[in-house]
Amino acid sequence: MACMKSNRQLIGHLAAMGILPGTEINVVSNNDSSLVVGVRGGRVTLSREIADTIMVA
Repeated sequence: MACMKSNRQLIGHLAAMGILPGTEINVVSNNDSSLVVGVRGGRVTLSREIADTIMVA
């Protein structure tokens, strides 16, 4: 993940799930309303709204 374009509360929420700038994430499942991503050996489900705040490089 390259960076997050969002508010501090959401950045803190993502950090609590292990999603931080520089963290490698992999899309496991992608549908219209959510994404399941692999992060730090686990899986996290993100709403489409939250996923759209994450920029990848």
